[in-house]
Amino acid sequence: MDTAPPASGGNRYHSADARRWASVERMSTEAAVRADPRRTLLLCWPPPDDDAAGYGALRTYRGDTLLYVGGDADGPTGTVRLHRELELNWTLAEEFGLPSWPGVPDRLTVWRRRPARRAQRGLDRCPGCGRP
Repeated sequence: MDTAPPASGGNRYHSADARRWASVERMSTEAAVRADPRRTLLLCWPPPDDDAAGYGALRTYRGDTLLYVGGDADGPTGTVRLHRELELNWTLAEEFGLPSWPGVPDRLTVWRRRPARRAQRGLDRCPGCGRP
């Protein structure tokens, strides 16, 4: 599921004629997460500049286990709010290194939801560029 799959005219990551390995259905982030609440949420390289793709998906998700593929709070994936949400309300259970490009800290992390939710206080901003 994708908010802008290649077949819909492309997106900033893939052209409209990009080869697809599976069918991709056009759907909002929230609808995709709610489509089957029994499943584990997998966030794979959520964009660093799109809160809906990472943070929004995580806040919509009601399950207890998250699989996350990407970097840590220092980049290059996920927004500041996503990483802050993980820090406050999830516990890192396991971590696995993945093959990656030099200088790109890809890893697979398994997170478990904490029993009590803690709210984010104030507006978190990236220390490097100041973006929320």
